[in-house]
Amino acid sequence: MTDKVTEVPTAIYILPWVGVTENSKSAEVNNQLSLEVLRLGIDWIKSEFKKSWEESLKKVEKAKRGSREKLEACVVLADLQRDLACFLFFVGQDSEARKELGPGIREAIFGEREDSLANCLGKDRRGLVEGSLAGAISNLTLFDLISRASPNLAARLDFSTMIVGGKEDAVLKIDVVLDFGTRKNGKGVLRIVQLKTDRTGQVIVEKVDPDGLKTSYSGGSVSGRDAKIMVEGARQMYPDCELSFFVVTLPSFDSSAVYNIFGRINQQNLGLVNIFKEEALRTGLLPSIKNKNG
Repeated sequence: MTDKVTEVPTAIYILPWVGVTENSKSAEVNNQLSLEVLRLGIDWIKSEFKKSWEESLKKVEKAKRGSREKLEACVVLADLQRDLACFLFFVGQDSEARKELGPGIREAIFGEREDSLANCLGKDRRGLVEGSLAGAISNLTLFDLISRASPNLAARLDFSTMIVGGKEDAVLKIDVVLDFGTRKNGKGVLRIVQLKTDRTGQVIVEKVDPDGLKTSYSGGSVSGRDAKIMVEGARQMYPDCELSFFVVTLPSFDSSAVYNIFGRINQQNLGLVNIFKEEALRTGLLPSIKNKNG
């Protein structure tokens, strides 16, 4: 049954890198933020964000597996990943902002200086920190692929609510919820996604059949158990929606296909867009909309 289009409501997202006073004046985000507002994010990454990221990574490492402390630290880390992804997204959507702020953001996150985010646990543990950043940037790569494959569908997404963060990410194995404003059987349609990254630059879209779970997905990086947790968790979180489930593997930010902090597929690898589009339409990750008026 072909998806039918309805209206996607505008969401409110509080900018974590902006002071409380300014947030209270204007909390609604429309992806058109001024350079002045976006520039504040660089100092935020260097200060509050870096401190929280470092503390959360240390707590995740030290806490016992399955403990409440570990769960709480993972939830905080998932929220931080969402906030960083949103900041990078808002900058990345504006070519002037990318050009002017990009070098400073790269230096704050991946710079060689001891005070960069990547070196928050020390230079000898830089790889671990960079690995923890891969998930945040993969959200941007997914949006970039969707926007290149179907600009009209991308325009229906709200990036700040597309990435769920918190418990849904840390506990329920849900990275992304795609809401294109479509309906089936009188219910809103949500596409529930678990993202994985690949340094060789692969794009793989797999549909998860809740009634026939496989042993693993994404070449073994997602277990059948995790897929089951995603399915059951989404059904709990969104009981009144029509749900479909996916595991999507995308090029990591440090792969040759991307290699930028904004998660954008580079010009030499735009062939991946066609692969993604074909796979996304085949599996139903992207809807085939024929009736715009619903």
